[in-house]
Amino acid sequence: MRKIVLSCKADILLLLTFAIFVVIIKFCYPVPEITWDSDSYINISQYLQPNNRPIGYAVFLAILYTISKSLSFVVYSQFFIYLFSALVLLKVVKKYWRLNFLQYYFLGVLILIEPAALYNCNTILSDILFSCLTYLYLATLILYTSSKKFSLLIIHILLLCLCILTRHIALFYSFFTVLIFIIYLKKFKRIFSIVLVFAAFFVVYKNVVDWNSRTYRVAIYSPFTGWNQANNVLYALRHIHLNPESIQDEEIRELQLFFSAYLDTTSYKPYEVGSGYLWDARSPLNIIRMRLEDSLKNEKLPSDLTFTWYLLAPKYARYSSFIIKNYPYQYFKGFIIPNIKSLLKPNDAEMADYYTAKNGISTESLKRYNLTANMLYCNKQLYKDYINPINLFFYQIRLLSLVLAIFYLLFSREAFNDHTKRTLFILITFIIIFYLLSLSSSWFLPRYLIPVLPLMSVVIFICFLNILQLKGRRIAPCLPNESGQVM
Repeated sequence: MRKIVLSCKADILLLLTFAIFVVIIKFCYPVPEITWDSDSYINISQYLQPNNRPIGYAVFLAILYTISKSLSFVVYSQFFIYLFSALVLLKVVKKYWRLNFLQYYFLGVLILIEPAALYNCNTILSDILFSCLTYLYLATLILYTSSKKFSLLIIHILLLCLCILTRHIALFYSFFTVLIFIIYLKKFKRIFSIVLVFAAFFVVYKNVVDWNSRTYRVAIYSPFTGWNQANNVLYALRHIHLNPESIQDEEIRELQLFFSAYLDTTSYKPYEVGSGYLWDARSPLNIIRMRLEDSLKNEKLPSDLTFTWYLLAPKYARYSSFIIKNYPYQYFKGFIIPNIKSLLKPNDAEMADYYTAKNGISTESLKRYNLTANMLYCNKQLYKDYINPINLFFYQIRLLSLVLAIFYLLFSREAFNDHTKRTLFILITFIIIFYLLSLSSSWFLPRYLIPVLPLMSVVIFICFLNILQLKGRRIAPCLPNESGQVM
């Protein structure tokens, strides 16, 4: 009974601490930040059609809009969901490692006051919702591999599907789940669980492809994949000496001819790795898109940006696959190596300036929430003036600490019980795969990393406690009994 009371007191104290930080954020930024991507999500939420972004966050906005037509309701909902998911993750950690009152509270604070998460709770973007779904996805994965309860498997698969529908990077989640099932489940339970996971993945994937095919007559999961790959390949093109005439595929040959000629004769060359070739009208990718748009207009066919994105995506995907397959070293040198710089020092992006996209927001999006451009303001640029440099230092220290923690775990496995080792293995493996896939697909922003930042804090914190144990301060792992309860 005393443990329950202490746990409730710790949760109440965490709630109050979190509320203080929410008050500070809302005082500095009374009106939620709306960016270019926010504008897109708000527009999609009005008609819910396939777009170059996943539909999940737009559906989230549409659901909340039926309850309240205020953006403040959206951000307070995001704050609540973040609090809930962080506490669930914290409870799962506590289930397999004994934390006293202060340790529980301190780890909870580390998770809840994640700077990028707090800022993005107050921003109309999918990142915070996706991150919260990811925490719940991992929490249920850890719990299911321990308890084997069917209800947890169903909840886990549901969260997996929601993640996939919210961000494209979540496509690897299904395969990560299967990997963990192969390692930790026994034969019958393993086969049964894997079949359900792949069945759910196939249903979601196929339905999205069919939806895109009906809407845009292009049977792909997302146009963003082809465009993003082409963006990345163009950064490596200056390292590739390729005679277009040697390419047998006519479509790929034409693209190579155009890209090489255009990049040799134009002054448009975004050397810093990012999304420079995706959105700028001067990019060769968009020059081709605008020519296609003009051609479709002349034929009185659909020609909006989304439609042309879909039409060109397979073409760009084929070209990118050809370059990466035939010139892997040049691609690695031209894109992957420079992108390591953004891994070590992520671009602050929207966090750098509240007003970064103020003049680029459509009137229609603002009207939906009874706003005008003049109503978008902040009292103080807290992040721009103070938080961002501190956040970068905190991130880099944490990145180094995670590497040291992984080495420590490799040589101190005996100090952890099986339940804790499984939890740490799942979290660390997920973090590593997430980073590797991010490194090979896009540049790094703090908001892209929110799904793994609190996980890094958890791993480092548990290792720190274990080191204290070895130094004489006994912090014994907590072994669950057969019912899963802490002894």
